[in-house]
Amino acid sequence: GLTFPMGRDSVGISAGIKLTGYPTTLLVDRFGTIVFFQIGSFDDEATILNMFEYLICDEYTESVIIDKTPPAMPHLDKLSDEALSGALDTDLVFTNAPGVYNWPMAQADDDGRTVLVSTNQGMGRGRSAVQTTVNAVAGEVFAIDLKLSSEAGYDFFTLTVNGENVKVFSGEKEWSTFAYEFPADGEYLIELAYIKDEATDTGDDTLWVDNARILSGDEAAAALAANPTYPTAAETSFQISNKGATQIFFEDPYNVVYKIFGNPYEAYLINGKEASCTITVSGDIDPDAAICYDNQGNTYVLSSIISGNGYSATFTVPTIDDGGKGYVYVILDPDALNDGVTYPIVVFADEAGLEKFAKSFAAGAWCDAENLESAPWYKGEEEVQGDVTYTLRCEDENGERVAGVTLQVCNDTTCSVYVTDANGECVLTLPADNYEIHILKAPEGYTFDSEAVVTAPIEGGEITLPLTRA
Repeated sequence: GLTFPMGRDSVGISAGIKLTGYPTTLLVDRFGTIVFFQIGSFDDEATILNMFEYLICDEYTESVIIDKTPPAMPHLDKLSDEALSGALDTDLVFTNAPGVYNWPMAQADDDGRTVLVSTNQGMGRGRSAVQTTVNAVAGEVFAIDLKLSSEAGYDFFTLTVNGENVKVFSGEKEWSTFAYEFPADGEYLIELAYIKDEATDTGDDTLWVDNARILSGDEAAAALAANPTYPTAAETSFQISNKGATQIFFEDPYNVVYKIFGNPYEAYLINGKEASCTITVSGDIDPDAAICYDNQGNTYVLSSIISGNGYSATFTVPTIDDGGKGYVYVILDPDALNDGVTYPIVVFADEAGLEKFAKSFAAGAWCDAENLESAPWYKGEEEVQGDVTYTLRCEDENGERVAGVTLQVCNDTTCSVYVTDANGECVLTLPADNYEIHILKAPEGYTFDSEAVVTAPIEGGEITLPLTRA
């Protein structure tokens, strides 16, 4: 150790801030304010440089308490407004977004076109953005071509209008167009950005943008019609769909499980190693911004797991026998870019995993696990029915199958439309429910009872819907 003092506290700083450990790191800004306090030292040079760059930059005009290490500050030459707009092949005037932490976009060639490209590859919490101001008429459309290669669910392209995200994408996306319709006459600030989290980088970690334009009339209508569409429902739901799964309830007077998994959470016992999840989202949720992920590093963007009139994903449940925890923790996050309501579910592979978990939290919370005759949990009364298959047939009065019949299938939250195939059938695999089914439209030459509704059996099966030749 040191045999001489590194410094002397001649004015009693240590007493004033109640030092409890050594070394302790303090940062004092140019205004004489302690803005950062940490027991321990910085563990890398980049962290120190980021801190000091922030404190001495021109935008630091008043004391700000630092609760998180600032990201790296870019030191790149910026393109002129003319060069930015030229790369986007537009008459709109684009500029680099303001702020010392904005990574300026650069010009590049990709797939035979001159484009703008983000420059914040590998920069945790980095942001690379350009913006423009548009005077628009209601019904006009802003359209942009983009290509993206990023960590799905964590690093995003964002289209922001007047400070509000109106569209995001993440993951791998080849060149495509997105169109935004202006709701009213007025001035709009539009920003195109590539935003990163602070952890992993995957793919090329890059956004490419090109061909920014304002459209009207038929061109605007065609661009809007080409936007991606996804299944929506009356409400958002996140459920386990393993047939025979049972909901588990914990006796948890001290909210120990709540502190582990959050609230409200649901717990299930599936007696298996694969947890199947079904998801529906309401119309105000963007499936390109919503993710479903587990505590084992698996993440799905909802738009990549469309299944029927909703979404589905499967997660592995590690068992005690295989050396795992005996459960998997899965979360639906409807908006990965912003803090908000999430939907957590914990799934236990078998009763061995459930018993081990229950006894461990009980021992630490409110009872003696060694003398615990039964773990503090109990099963719900209803088992999950899982997915079932419905075969819908349309026949005329002579028993002949009818192709091209439009059918509507509804449950309490959503309605979906299907059309019979060349054999006069629709074969549907759906979560078990008492669906109401009726004919919506018949092909020319047939009539039907528009008031007739068939209730499907919850266990699935074959259903025949009658038509009459006109």
